[in-house]
Amino acid sequence: MNSKSGFTLVELMIVLAIVGIIAAIVCGNVANCSGATQGNATAAMRGYMTDIYRAPDARIQCVQRDSDGDGYVSCTGAYEDGEGKTQTVHVECAYWLNEGCRAPKMRAPQAGY
Repeated sequence: MNSKSGFTLVELMIVLAIVGIIAAIVCGNVANCSGATQGNATAAMRGYMTDIYRAPDARIQCVQRDSDGDGYVSCTGAYEDGEGKTQTVHVECAYWLNEGCRAPKMRAPQAGY
């Protein structure tokens, strides 16, 4: 009798694939499980404010959660313009994979007359 104990490589690969699929379903997206924080979005917003508005000292605030699951969070930057007025900028910045910032998505009003 030739009996071996243990698993074959194919069996282990199947188990790992199943675990990976389950983890992807549970997590929803990679950033929520990898510990990515709003710090990435804040850094992207700081770069955006510096490059576009020449305001490296802008006050920046980003939300902590991605409400629509697209990988971007809402950020606000406030800075003083040349006339002493406070200007505010609202954009969405990526909180993982360093994608930068973009204009927020516009939503059509709901028909509810």
